[in-house]
Amino acid sequence: KWYVAPEDIDANTWKERGNAHIQAGRVQQAHDCYCNGLKKDPDNAFLYGNRCLVLKMLGRFEEALTDANKALAL
Repeated sequence: KWYVAPEDIDANTWKERGNAHIQAGRVQQAHDCYCNGLKKDPDNAFLYGNRCLVLKMLGRFEEALTDANKALAL
């Protein structure tokens, strides 16, 4: 298997990895993936929406609201 450095992964791939973590119940790992995706594409409304979901699941409601508003603004 080929190794790909995290900084070489595009935002959409981070989103897909985060979605896979959500489906497997790994909420913190999903959060980390969405954060990495937003570093690559800070104007991606889908990543903000997905991160909003995991922040809510983690009980971090104020941060979730911030992400929800950011997603809506984009």
